[in-house]
Amino acid sequence: MRRTELLNPITLIPIGKLLLPEAELSNIKKKVSKVLKREVRIGKGIPLPIEAFDSLRNQWRATRIVQSLPDLNGLIIGIVDQDLYAPNLNFVFGEAHPHQGKAVVSTARLAPVPQHLEEEGLFRQRIIKEPIHEIGHLLGLPHCPDKKCVMYFSNSISDTDRKGTDFCRECLRNLSQ
Repeated sequence: MRRTELLNPITLIPIGKLLLPEAELSNIKKKVSKVLKREVRIGKGIPLPIEAFDSLRNQWRATRIVQSLPDLNGLIIGIVDQDLYAPNLNFVFGEAHPHQGKAVVSTARLAPVPQHLEEEGLFRQRIIKEPIHEIGHLLGLPHCPDKKCVMYFSNSISDTDRKGTDFCRECLRNLSQ
């Protein structure tokens, strides 16, 4: 990623028939902009690339979805509500390709289980943390050992729930270099 692209806006791209209400997408835009202190836009939606679907797994390959994202100035984050996977992993919440400046985030495993549907705030927090996490990767950050940092690796939804929406001091320091 060229340094000049870091000054361009972040664009959120809805993928497929995203069931996320427009108000939630706007909330993601607002919160990501606040945390990263960058302009965030909502771009034109794109269809799910059918070649990304793996019928044996009944999941979508994250890499193929990232590759289908349009080439725009700045960072591109695709938002999809399908279950994603990467090779050697059962699932992923998202995947970033820093050299392309593109990432994808899935909301499929972020929704609360049926007995916790009253916790809609929990879902809102989750759908903010994961795009920020993937943008951190696009900006060059690795996973962080601090369990409260947004860059902590989420191996499960409970890991996502424990971490915050902000970068820890060390990650902020690395971002400023």
